[in-house]
Amino acid sequence: MTHRPTASTITDEQLDALYRRIETLERAEAALARVRHVADVIAAGAPWTVNHDGLARRIRDAAAMPGEQPPVPAVPAKGEA
Repeated sequence: MTHRPTASTITDEQLDALYRRIETLERAEAALARVRHVADVIAAGAPWTVNHDGLARRIRDAAAMPGEQPPVPAVPAKGEA
């Protein structure tokens, strides 16, 4: 088991790292919630699900963190090269 500092022994650097980790996990949790929402909308039969390029874009957009540009797809969409 790793050593866990107590409130009286934790350093400023360790506390800063802990807060960064918490923020990262909260952002990841929010992204997962957005992707789950898109999945629910897809399962409900959203009209835009017939367009696979649009569907992939919505999933990528939902997974992107706020203020972050969604990743560029590895495979170009139809008609792109």
